[in-house]
Amino acid sequence: SEKVRNEAEIFEEQVQELREVTDKIRAEARANQGERPDFRSLTEEQRRELFEKFRKNSEETQKKVNAAVQEVLLPHQLERLEEIRMQLLGTGALLLEPVQKKLKITDTQKTKFEEITTSTREKSQEMFSGVREQFQQLGGDREKIQALMAEIREKMQTAEKEAEEKIVGTLTAAQKKQFEEMKGKPFEISREELRPQRPGGQQGQRQGGQGGQRPGGQGGQPGQ
Repeated sequence: SEKVRNEAEIFEEQVQELREVTDKIRAEARANQGERPDFRSLTEEQRRELFEKFRKNSEETQKKVNAAVQEVLLPHQLERLEEIRMQLLGTGALLLEPVQKKLKITDTQKTKFEEITTSTREKSQEMFSGVREQFQQLGGDREKIQALMAEIREKMQTAEKEAEEKIVGTLTAAQKKQFEEMKGKPFEISREELRPQRPGGQQGQRQGGQGGQRPGGQGGQPGQ
């Protein structure tokens, strides 16, 4: 994102180097995954196992990308990027181990976080159960489909806000203060501006957790 690069004072030469390195990392990751099986022919258990494998591979790839970023960027650039990331993640950042260590999050608080995220995830699953059938019943009625999508979004946003309030409510006053300080100077960016720009100004697909949405940031489920 050009807006993020400008805010963190990142040079074009660094951007090009990062593009080359990350493209290579992701190409290797795709090659190691091999061909994807036909999901329709898999059992529910096999699907869960496959998604877990994809999740682990994605995390491993992201670790390599993060390491490349650490090597290419300067300390002050990394610091500002981290502040921006904290703002985008919002309360979702409280689920990250490094953040929990800095804030000295207790085991009791971690347990509470898990309870909140599990509850939110279950609510989301309930919301989406039967949605496909609802869309099929609407046929091609565009107006009704848009209304249903708006209703689902509203319910999701309500659930996310409730989760955010509960998670923040588990923090002490000192932890809340420190967490806000970790975000640095406020930085506003839209979803469109978050999408990475490829050479020539073409917008690319969001990769992994980059540009992701979290409660307290720009939507999304905590712990996702």
